[in-house]
Amino acid sequence: LIIIWLLKLSHLMFEFALLLLSLFLLPFIGCSQMSKKLDVIIKNDSLCFFTNDPKTDYGFKGQLLIYALKFNAVKALKTDFEQIHKNKSQPIPIKKEDCLEVSIGKFEKNIVYEVILDTNKTYDSFICLKDANNQIIVKEVKAGQTTCPISE
Repeated sequence: LIIIWLLKLSHLMFEFALLLLSLFLLPFIGCSQMSKKLDVIIKNDSLCFFTNDPKTDYGFKGQLLIYALKFNAVKALKTDFEQIHKNKSQPIPIKKEDCLEVSIGKFEKNIVYEVILDTNKTYDSFICLKDANNQIIVKEVKAGQTTCPISE
């Protein structure tokens, strides 16, 4: 009976130690998966994406992957486009001069997109396009919002 009690006690201590370990490691695991801000400007009738992070480098197999997720009317995500730049064929988009250009025609106005750039890190930006005085402008959208801001 004492042996059974000791086994149960040691099992509880093991579970408690696992719980403490997981609580200690959780902040480190969570932080490594967070994305960083992806900057965007309009350049040559294209949206131009760059990281402003000098630690940006090529990702898996020397690739840069940029893709956009479109929020539709029922607030669901759908991959709208994807571009892969292989074999270091594209400069690393750190500064706006070396940005990744995506045709503005791939984006609809007044629709929210999450644009994601996967390199050695993940960068993202929530945006939508608006008409302002017969010019297209890029509006930043807060993460989690699924509608384009009304105000200028």
